[in-house]
Amino acid sequence: MRHVSLCAPCFLQGYCSRLIARPVTGAELRNGEFVRDLRLYASQLRIACDRWTNYLIDAYRDHPGIIVTSSGAEIELDTSVFDNPHQRYWFRDFCKPVPAGVIPHIRREARERVRVMATILRAIDPRGTALWGIRAANDVEAVTSPLSASVRTLLPCHQVGRKEPGVLIRYGGRELEEFPF
Repeated sequence: MRHVSLCAPCFLQGYCSRLIARPVTGAELRNGEFVRDLRLYASQLRIACDRWTNYLIDAYRDHPGIIVTSSGAEIELDTSVFDNPHQRYWFRDFCKPVPAGVIPHIRREARERVRVMATILRAIDPRGTALWGIRAANDVEAVTSPLSASVRTLLPCHQVGRKEPGVLIRYGGRELEEFPF
């Protein structure tokens, strides 16, 4: 756990007024890329499946900030969603990266558990979790694209018998565009 020393005014109120986290929304839970990033982040923490419950509850307890809704109201998370005696099996299965080409989905009965887990992780590491679910508009991931099954090919033009420099894009055997350097 990380320990944060509080300034005098924050020490008196019991939390840091500058450390504000927002809860994970339903729209974020329905976003497959958000879930993919959450699961990858959780797997990279390398926490044993039987230690996740204690890790999350301790992290929430030790978090020096507050969690507020979009209207500014402070909320408390219901950590009783982790009271299932067989919870470690869920963590074992959930805290693995999602294979490429698979769109992750959260089952209805696990949504609140994932919401609490993701909110705690977002609160304790706002920088590391800031880009969950966000992809660059020009980011082309050939592995996760439905067109990636050896359909798109980028070739330097000199490899296809053209003399001018550039890159040729082939799609299903057809030449689509040529980009000069």
